[in-house]
Amino acid sequence: MALSQKFIDGLFSENDPGSTHIELFRLYYSPISEPSSFFPFCCSSLGYGGGVTWQGVEYQPLPAEFEGIELSSERLSRPKLRIANDSLIISQILRKKNDLKDARISRVRTQLKFLDDVNFDGGENPFGAPDPSQEIVDSFVISQKISENRLLVEFECTAPFDLSDYTIPARNVSPQYCQWQYRGCGCNYWGPPVEKADGTPFSAAPTGIFNFQSNESEWKYGFNYSSGDVSFLSFPKDPFRTYYVSRTNHVSSELNSPSVSPENWDKDDCSKNMFGCAKRHLLTGISYTGNVTIPNPLSFGVSDSEKFMPFGGYPATDRYARS
Repeated sequence: MALSQKFIDGLFSENDPGSTHIELFRLYYSPISEPSSFFPFCCSSLGYGGGVTWQGVEYQPLPAEFEGIELSSERLSRPKLRIANDSLIISQILRKKNDLKDARISRVRTQLKFLDDVNFDGGENPFGAPDPSQEIVDSFVISQKISENRLLVEFECTAPFDLSDYTIPARNVSPQYCQWQYRGCGCNYWGPPVEKADGTPFSAAPTGIFNFQSNESEWKYGFNYSSGDVSFLSFPKDPFRTYYVSRTNHVSSELNSPSVSPENWDKDDCSKNMFGCAKRHLLTGISYTGNVTIPNPLSFGVSDSEKFMPFGGYPATDRYARS
């Protein structure tokens, strides 16, 4: 429904009514599978019953509000978006569009004088020349649905670069924990055993010369293992080898295989945090119990400029409380 001149004259009393702000929303269902598909709506804050046409697209009138948007150098805002669920229109979108998982919302702000001519009686904007380039767009990721009922649906939104706990295909964005398979693709650690998964040392310091390219240390039946011996089990998938350190002197059998006998074997594993990653990729030596230290083949003799840590997490997404 076009804005009548009578309505316009009665609505504004300012010197420049054309500068009145217009707020529009574009709800993108999925930037991955449907990057150009969106549901356009507006808040109808001007008090009329029809939609608003902007850049040739009609925005359906639907009461909505953003709460908690703030500009701060200390933290990223996580605003709440509330949309009226008139005729259960948002509920229908949720059912059809995977509950709007990974959806995005764009808030478009412009001014009355820049709106398309079709919005006004007579087919001409009385406040100025339409200009589709005059807009300010704020984009947010819909991180979760907070509530849904017959009256409204509420979402929590985040900035596109505020990715803590956000899910993308095959990866979960975590600021503190690595998601690579230890000794697998991405991790690429091929040095000797370091420690157990909880970051504690092995019961016995590993002995012998470690050779990642050799199959001699593969676990086998009927073999006399001594405390500190290193052995590995092979698997047909990534990671292809899992290493263990013998806790006791024993003769191997199907009952004390490393995968089923923690009383005889300590599993070499990673704590999945940055400290564990640094021990394997940055330090020049690996320390064991009894002050036993051996060179780390990944970083021993390597210049600092060539060292790197392939941490599989996203530490830059962590939120810090500044004092």
